[in-house]
Amino acid sequence: MDFLLEIGTEELPAFSVKPALKYLEKSLKGLLEQDELTFGDIKTFGTPRRLAVFVKELSEEKPQKTQTVWGPPKNIAFDEKGRPTKALEGFLKRNGATLEQVKILPKGKGEYVALEKIVGGEPAEKILAKALPRILDNIPFPKYMRWDSSGKLFLRPVRWILAITSKRVVKFKWGNLKSGSYTYGHRFLSGGETFRGRKIEVKDPKEYLKLLKENYVIADHKERKKQIEKALSEWEEKLQARVPLRGELTEENTFLVEYVYPILCSFDEKYLELPPLVIVTVSAHHQRFFCFQKPNGEVVNRFLAISNNVPKEEGIVRKGFEKVLRARLEDALFFYREDLKRPLESLVPQLKGVVQHSKLGTLYDKTQRLIKLGEEIAKNLCPQKVEKVKRACFLSKADLLTEMVKELDELQGYMGFVYAKAQGEDGEVAKALWEQYKPKGSQDELPQTEVGTVLALADKLHDLVGYFGIGEKPKSSADPLGLRRACLGIIRIVEGKNLDLDLKGLIEKTYDLFEGLKLSKGELVRELEEFFKQRVVNYLSPVYGKEIVHAVVSARGGFEIGEITQTVKQLSHILNTSQLAAVREAYRRVKKIISRVKDTYEVDEKLLKTPYEEKLYNRLLQLEEEFKSLSPSQRVEKLAELKGIIDQFFDNVMVMAKEEELRKNRIALLQRVKKLFETVADFEKLPLREKQ
Repeated sequence: MDFLLEIGTEELPAFSVKPALKYLEKSLKGLLEQDELTFGDIKTFGTPRRLAVFVKELSEEKPQKTQTVWGPPKNIAFDEKGRPTKALEGFLKRNGATLEQVKILPKGKGEYVALEKIVGGEPAEKILAKALPRILDNIPFPKYMRWDSSGKLFLRPVRWILAITSKRVVKFKWGNLKSGSYTYGHRFLSGGETFRGRKIEVKDPKEYLKLLKENYVIADHKERKKQIEKALSEWEEKLQARVPLRGELTEENTFLVEYVYPILCSFDEKYLELPPLVIVTVSAHHQRFFCFQKPNGEVVNRFLAISNNVPKEEGIVRKGFEKVLRARLEDALFFYREDLKRPLESLVPQLKGVVQHSKLGTLYDKTQRLIKLGEEIAKNLCPQKVEKVKRACFLSKADLLTEMVKELDELQGYMGFVYAKAQGEDGEVAKALWEQYKPKGSQDELPQTEVGTVLALADKLHDLVGYFGIGEKPKSSADPLGLRRACLGIIRIVEGKNLDLDLKGLIEKTYDLFEGLKLSKGELVRELEEFFKQRVVNYLSPVYGKEIVHAVVSARGGFEIGEITQTVKQLSHILNTSQLAAVREAYRRVKKIISRVKDTYEVDEKLLKTPYEEKLYNRLLQLEEEFKSLSPSQRVEKLAELKGIIDQFFDNVMVMAKEEELRKNRIALLQRVKKLFETVADFEKLPLREKQ
């Protein structure tokens, strides 16, 4: 049989539907597996007004099996005359059994009283009816509300619950609602007598999608998304333009409607005076409209709106969409023209009135620190552009005081670029104002210019040091200050641009720019190093696997981003080689014999008493020098060659000699050898792939 659950609600926010469906699928699957109910596919369907889960080929009952219930030992269950004791009587009472049902079975070294029960056999409907109210209670939402006397909590009022199998209704009560076999069609198009839409009885779960489609509800969100994508592609081809922000905006529109009716609209060409991203953002941010952009970046004065209704007169609806966007664009044009009247540099002093954090000071204070930090980074990365970097740092936060950014804060940086360019600033300085926030995530592009790269690094380092320094670290479930994103941004920039950056040194210098931080410099460096380690592991593991990333990261500091990423990449190509297996074996042998030694010793050449010690030590000195210019894979090659010398050493030298001086000197030699290996990785943690 099949099973269908639908929760009918008032309109849910678009962002909330998919997480709720994911939870319902996971919870229902866990419930069925726990009760050993077999089932086929589980599918979810979601609209703004309904959350639905469809389970195919669900078994009708829980399988029966024999279960042994153990009681007390035989000698405690019966007295010397074989009569039941209080212990046995209590056991029987608890399990609702009689003396005739008792068996004596071996367990361990003795014999115990036992009962053999037949368990299972409960109907699937009964199991579901008992568990579903609890599942509904725990759907995760960012906020909850009460809407009736039952006191139940949900993101929006729940109006109906449909719960059926192929045979019958799964009856349960949740708050003031009782489950049934009815759903509702489209609120406006299905022709119902109430504001909910037409009432529809679903007699079989298989009919659900078809019945709703006949009543103007496309319940399958994947189908709605395809319809929106198709409309966008058709108009992109006709207009010879692309839709910016297409992915995220399509996803949002999918969960704003139950029925898809695209309408192409237009706006006055005078608004093309606005920068392209302003038009795109105003349209998407306020109205969820799709704009079109030519290959040269120019915006076409057309936009696509997705209606949830089939209009009687499309022209009237089109005019309505155009009217609401016109009002937004008119405001944006006013802000734009007003902002251009004020040079960005004139806004910088006003940053003294904008507090970044009560313990970190104002954005003006941040600007001054960025100038010093940016200069420090530029001396290393682009010494010929130090003055440009300082100018970009000076102007970096000025656009936060523009009217446009106050209205649309997601345009921060971009508007700085637009205004700086219009006011005659150097092109690279202007571009840097936009690039300072890049990359915003794992898929966002990196800063293209050198000045932008320096400013982006400085901005992220400033906030990491400042917020960690006052104890404002991310929590496991929340990162409101975006510190994980800032850290990932630094990692991606350093890796993507192959930068040779002394991160630890820069963090220490950044610390010196602040006053009154809660953490000491040493504590801050240690906390940030661990934070960088975690982020590097999270960043590289999906591509290369956690084992190899942990093996490399655990052997070195979290700030060695370039070395870590290069090593992980190169080792991933030689995991199945005999060469790497030899290196791991040699490393394990060295590590094992000194693993219990807590102290660190220094090698004394005078105490190298055998030719095997001398040979290992001399080769060690050579490799320590050579490794400074070798790649990770080349180091592995050299370490594989070293294995033979290490084997000879262990075969002929007693490391744990009775003489204390000799013992400590040999331990010191092996500690140096281990350290050499760990310039690549902790080879003991490194996985080895078998050859296919």
